[in-house]
Amino acid sequence: MTTLNKLGIQGIRSFSSERIEAIEFEKPVTLIVGHNGAGKTTVIECLKMAATGVLPPNCDKGHGFVFDPNVAGVPEVKGQIKLMFRSAAGKQVVMSRIFQLTNQRNRAGVLKTTFKQLESLIKIFAELDSSAAPEYLEHAMSYHTHFERKVKGENGAPTQTITKKCADMDVLIPQLMGVPKAVLESVIFCHQEDSNWPLSDKAALKKKFDDIFGSARYTKALESIEKCRKELMAETK
Repeated sequence: MTTLNKLGIQGIRSFSSERIEAIEFEKPVTLIVGHNGAGKTTVIECLKMAATGVLPPNCDKGHGFVFDPNVAGVPEVKGQIKLMFRSAAGKQVVMSRIFQLTNQRNRAGVLKTTFKQLESLIKIFAELDSSAAPEYLEHAMSYHTHFERKVKGENGAPTQTITKKCADMDVLIPQLMGVPKAVLESVIFCHQEDSNWPLSDKAALKKKFDDIFGSARYTKALESIEKCRKELMAETK
């Protein structure tokens, strides 16, 4: 079973762009409490983004997701989300997604805001306890431009590093967690503004349940069985 260990947030929503804030998840349950605007929803948004790559609703295509450069008094802000979890296979995993929000004026003097996802990275450890690699959550992960394998060192060096250039992170992370992406997106890390999806129209609701339960694969299996049955019936005649 997958368990979440730590979450690191920097430069996302109201979280400071100057330092990374770490949240450690306790067992068997962790309660997140705080005043309005304290960042409770941002924690869920970051968990959802880390696991599925889906931006939260009403964030203007990412422009409202990263800390505003105007507030920080700089032309650009880099935000990052880091998640440390134990995979369904029992391996310790640290993943990171790095974003950039830039304010730049064009020749006409109009301020243009650009949102980019710079990098997505996964580090998979072999037999490494969550407390053995705090530096990977406290400091920015180094950039890697290719897939590489490393031999585990004395300090718990990662055995495998994967970047978005060699794998689809939005597919790989749910696979590591052993949970379908639709379940992560619509059930476990469902945003409060999307929580009324069970009240949607019939067509949208059916599609949502089909995605959650993966019913499409069973439909294809039934179609294949029916095709085989017809072929056998034709041969016996």
